[in-house]
Amino acid sequence: MLVDQIVAAGLPEPEREIRFHETRKWRLDIGDRALKLAVEVEGQVWGRLVKCHRCGVQVRKRTKTGKWVTVREAGGRHTRGDGFAKDIEKYNEAWLAGWRVLRATPTPAMIKDGRALEWWKRGVGEV
Repeated sequence: MLVDQIVAAGLPEPEREIRFHETRKWRLDIGDRALKLAVEVEGQVWGRLVKCHRCGVQVRKRTKTGKWVTVREAGGRHTRGDGFAKDIEKYNEAWLAGWRVLRATPTPAMIKDGRALEWWKRGVGEV
C-alpha cells in the first residue's frame, strides 16, 4: 500500500526487499539505494489473537468495567525478546552502512492516513 501511495504521488517507485548487508540475509522492506532511504513496516506489533487450543474459538475476557475484549498474545515478533533484539542489530547495521530507516506499523494510523508517505517525501527532499 505504501509503495502505491509513493507512486501515486509522482515519486519514483522504491525497490522492495533490499539486501543491504554483505554477509547477513537482512532485507529492508522498501527503499531507494541511491538515497539510502528505507521504510521498515513493523508487523505484529500487538501480537496475535489467542485461540482456544481445543476448539479454535477466539478467547475473550471481561474487563473490570464489564466490557468483553479479545485476548492477544503479549506483542508480536518485533516487540518480544529475541525478535526485538534482532531488529535492533539489523537497524544498527543499516545505520552504520549509511541507511536512513523510517519505521512504521501497518495500522491505518500510519500508512492509510498518509503519514508514512509524508515521512518518505521528507526523506527524499520533496517537502
